[in-house]
Amino acid sequence: PPPAEPGSPAPTPTPVPPRYPSRTSVDLDEWRVTPSYRTLAAGTVEFNAANLGEDDHDFSVRAGDANLATLPLKPGDGGTVSLVMGPGSYTLYCSLPTHEDLGMRTDVTIR
Repeated sequence: PPPAEPGSPAPTPTPVPPRYPSRTSVDLDEWRVTPSYRTLAAGTVEFNAANLGEDDHDFSVRAGDANLATLPLKPGDGGTVSLVMGPGSYTLYCSLPTHEDLGMRTDVTIR
């Protein structure tokens, strides 16, 4: 572009909307569910779950009361869940008895 005329204001850059990741790792252990990212892009979202704990766990995803996926994980196991997700709030949790009540849940936002 040509140089700006002396005394003219500099062009204002157009703000770029934030780009959110479409995948995240999720660590499960006693008694936490910890995603690397808590805000993700709408569309196909990939969760790479790993059971870092000493007990069996599962990686589950729900929207409201609807369970969208469950992946059983033995200690040391990992796996991937891919879901097409629209904007909103979703819960990542362990659905084994009492595990969610002990703290194995967190929410993520899809934008």
